[in-house]
Amino acid sequence: MQASSIPRLNVRGLAPALAAVGLLIAGVLLLVYAVSAAAWLDRPFLGAFLERDLTVGPAESLAGAEWPALDAGLRQGDRITALDGADLESVPVAERLGALHDLLAQHAPGDAVSVRFEREGGAVPAGARCVGPASPGGARTCTLSVTLADFPVGDFVAFFLPGWIAGAILWVLAALLFARRPASPLAQSVTLVAAAFAVLVAGQFAVLTAQTAAWPWVVALALSGGLLVVLALEVPYRFAAVEQMPALGVAPAVAALAAGAASATLYGAHDAEISRLGLGLALGTHVLGGAILLAVMLWRRGRASSLAVRSQSTILIFGALPALLPIAAWLVALIISGTGVPALAVLTQTLPALLPLSALFAVAQGGQLDTDRIAARAGLYAALLALLTLSYFVLVAGVAALIGRSMRDLAVSPALIVLAIFGVALAFNPLRQSLQRRIDAVYYRARSAYQPLLEKFSREVTNAVGLDQVARLLMHALEAALAPAHAILFVRDAATGDYRPRPDPATGQRLTDIVFGAESGLVRYLRARPGLLYLEEGRPLPLEVVGNRASLAVLGAPVIVGLGGQKGLNAILAVGPCRGGAPYGYEDLRFIESLSDQVALAVERAQAVDDLERRVRVQDALSQVSRALNFAIDLDTLLELIYAQTRRVIDAPVFAIALRD
Repeated sequence: MQASSIPRLNVRGLAPALAAVGLLIAGVLLLVYAVSAAAWLDRPFLGAFLERDLTVGPAESLAGAEWPALDAGLRQGDRITALDGADLESVPVAERLGALHDLLAQHAPGDAVSVRFEREGGAVPAGARCVGPASPGGARTCTLSVTLADFPVGDFVAFFLPGWIAGAILWVLAALLFARRPASPLAQSVTLVAAAFAVLVAGQFAVLTAQTAAWPWVVALALSGGLLVVLALEVPYRFAAVEQMPALGVAPAVAALAAGAASATLYGAHDAEISRLGLGLALGTHVLGGAILLAVMLWRRGRASSLAVRSQSTILIFGALPALLPIAAWLVALIISGTGVPALAVLTQTLPALLPLSALFAVAQGGQLDTDRIAARAGLYAALLALLTLSYFVLVAGVAALIGRSMRDLAVSPALIVLAIFGVALAFNPLRQSLQRRIDAVYYRARSAYQPLLEKFSREVTNAVGLDQVARLLMHALEAALAPAHAILFVRDAATGDYRPRPDPATGQRLTDIVFGAESGLVRYLRARPGLLYLEEGRPLPLEVVGNRASLAVLGAPVIVGLGGQKGLNAILAVGPCRGGAPYGYEDLRFIESLSDQVALAVERAQAVDDLERRVRVQDALSQVSRALNFAIDLDTLLELIYAQTRRVIDAPVFAIALRD
């Protein structure tokens, strides 16, 4: 791998500082959102969430509490123009909401205020005095009396607390990770993502209530999309292109920051349509970044060569799927209806936090979790939940049809609930076991296909004695399962310690003349890290192996496995690419690892037998020479005896004895 000639920007040195600044800004914004929410709670509540131009928003009570303005007859789209005779329409749009709050601060909960508003078409609320055209669709100016109240505690809990608490937890966890691993690129990327998402989930109440602190939330919304792309480039490992050109690693964040600045500018515009365009741009940037992260993680998981890579990719997929759904629903609603979905406030405050939490967990636990088993179990219980829900619905509907009662009454009937629980208790275990078998058969189909081959190989290799027989069984198993272009077994030479290729069992010829020295970089790497080394395209070689780069390129084997034993590294298995050209998948590499575990034992056993036989031959040769020296023999006979016994011990193509004249 040649070093890139493109000049490198010193972005890695700035990364810790950027992560620290991001954490600091997120912490300050969390405090600002808490203070502004407390001020909102202390202010008399008119009974509706208003936009900056005093248009009534789509939000309603999530706790079933009374909202005075909405209960009095105001609805989404109405625009307030005056309060208690104080004209608000003449106030600049950017200052109208603040002017309304100043007027409300002069009152107390329980006071009645006169609200003048404009409505585009439709019926007018009862008790309102209206002027204007009575034709359908015409705008009317109406006046309505509204009694102020305290903001309901239940709605404060629903609209603010879940997001702020989730943001605070994210911020604390990100700070702890950064404090422990400030120099780690993974920790830096995850810290920035968690900081942006902390602002994202904690600041939604400010957006719903059109507070002045809403614009940093818009920037964080767009910036988080770019940071998700950065995360996709860094986790579980950094792409080779980013390794060669570090500026590529920060380009998505810079682009997203520019989009965030544009979004905040548009969001602060006086025109409502332009403001919604700014929010839509930020939402679109976020959803696009999340979709890229999800696609990259799916690609990485499909090409994973180790449990760590597969585990970290799967954990991020688990976090990204539920996190993106409410934000995507918000974007779709904004495009279709021009407004968000306040009813999803609890979901939009909590589910997005799952993505940075999954990234924090993936980096912290190092990828040693068996996520395949978790995914299979999750699929099982999701299927059980869906089946039980459908069964209960069918049961309630059938009984309701038989006795002529409503489904709503029967759904909470104690007798029917007891009957359903009894049925579940009887059928749950057989049903769970049946579903488990079916899900495992689908999810682990590749693993199940390899299992008979592993069992057959295990039986046959147990009886193998010599290295030739072990190599023959190994090549047959690889050919039956993977059909590699070639596979070479390098065995340690007991005399020199070098690793020399064994002849191909099918042809008896060596496929390569490459020899790995006892102290070569590859041997040292495999000796320190026993197991499989997958030379994935586009991923840099480990530093210890760079010295053997030319030999590995000639060898053309993407899979290198060290076969260790009690006395160290006994052999090296090199597996060439698939004949069809497809890359090896995780289950393919897992099969090779399973084979290598058994081959390592067989090779060590065969080497022990060969070493024992060699020692016997040496002793026998020395014994033959010793007995011959006890008799008077001529020089030629003695030299012939030495030659014959030496050839029994050493396979030397050339043998010569030099005698002094």
